[in-house]
Amino acid sequence: MWNREGKWEYAIGLLVMMAILMSAASGQPVSAKEPTLAATPPMGWNSWDSYSRTLNEDTIKANAQWMAQHLKRFGWEYVVIDEGWYLSNLNPSGNDEHASFQIDAYGRFVPVPARFPSAGKDYTFKPLADSLHALGLKFGIHIIRGIPREAVVKNLPIAGSSQTSAPGTPTTTVLIRPNPRPRHTTILWRSFMQRGEWTS
Repeated sequence: MWNREGKWEYAIGLLVMMAILMSAASGQPVSAKEPTLAATPPMGWNSWDSYSRTLNEDTIKANAQWMAQHLKRFGWEYVVIDEGWYLSNLNPSGNDEHASFQIDAYGRFVPVPARFPSAGKDYTFKPLADSLHALGLKFGIHIIRGIPREAVVKNLPIAGSSQTSAPGTPTTTVLIRPNPRPRHTTILWRSFMQRGEWTS
């Protein structure tokens, strides 16, 4: 069936294939151009699971300190402040029935100083982020898409643009879709995004 030449070609092909498979199995990239995958998924802590909307600066720092001491060596590195960091007037359980959004002069969410004292009069997370970076951790926040309803009601200017937040601005196409939560309305600014003047 097989001649002697065919057997050698088959054997050489089999050896080449085994060498390629062994190289891939050893974790060595077959080609420098191929991307390698992370050894683990991104690992960290998110405030929502523990505190919902009741989080504050002290709870974030305490959890970050514990994570840095006990989990960082295993690859845990992200501390994420989830939804609600911009809400004031929450009751102790996090109910937002009487809550209000903390926004700046451009209608952007800012941290509530009563809950995040280091935010100061500049309403910035930089001091908190710096303290987490000093622990060797990475910092992130949950940001809600769109423009807050309060910014639209107050017709606030959009940072970096000559436009305002009010629906009905002549050059702006605004779509307003109420979220299931009554305190927030998502507003999509199609004309800004299409022209590249404003992005979320």
